[in-house]
Amino acid sequence: MSSEKYIENVTIQYLLNPNLQNQIIKNNTILSKDFNDDVKFYKKRIGQYVKDICKDINSETFEISTNDKTKLACINFIKNLIEDYKFNDTKDILQEDYEEYNVIDNYDISNNVSNNKSNSNYDIDNILLKEEKKTISLDNFVKVKNVTKREILPNKREANLQEPHLRYKGVKKKNIDNI
Repeated sequence: MSSEKYIENVTIQYLLNPNLQNQIIKNNTILSKDFNDDVKFYKKRIGQYVKDICKDINSETFEISTNDKTKLACINFIKNLIEDYKFNDTKDILQEDYEEYNVIDNYDISNNVSNNKSNSNYDIDNILLKEEKKTISLDNFVKVKNVTKREILPNKREANLQEPHLRYKGVKKKNIDNI
């Protein structure tokens, strides 16, 4: 790879706005038609290689040499996938506690404005520039003690990421037909 191309790729990767980065990567040769064709062609081999590395990691004789860049890249890929799965599972487990709270997504304030269309500009100005009338009360002369209750802060909740249903979450089942 030429140095100019390398500098361009590093600039895109680290210094560019992520929204623009996605557009440039789509237009770049990284996701070209040739690349997509190669992925389709080597799909089975890539899957088998990842499976073999997953099996090898659990063996006692597993070694990584610094010359085997593909094995190192695959192990980093697996680590990133595991971190992403753990993050998403933790998020899902913790968000289950908040499903009972309904958030109003489509609150429409136009109803309030449309009901007041009959008001004149003077009424609207009074609403926007409302002057507060000063009221004299005993509250200004009396000292009031506010008794604050100690708030019970929530405990940090740990999510169990080893639950059996998380093992196959998002995995597509194979359809086997005996015909």
